[in-house]
Amino acid sequence: MDGEGDIGLNVMLPCPHDDECTGYAWAPAYSVTCLFRALNGELDGHEDIVCTVHGALDDVDQEADDHALEESREPMTV
Repeated sequence: MDGEGDIGLNVMLPCPHDDECTGYAWAPAYSVTCLFRALNGELDGHEDIVCTVHGALDDVDQEADDHALEESREPMTV
């Protein structure tokens, strides 16, 4: 079950952000056709991919988190 009663699967795909990423990336597969497309690499650029390391394609929170982390590492000058 996926969400509120919707039946579907998730397929594991390569990370859309970084070719060398070792995290898992997932996208929804709603039919056998989607599974076939994933097998052939046709879903590698799908807008619904979510990487466990980088987040979704439109996830700006990751960039904000990275920026905040960099800011916290820099010594504050007064």
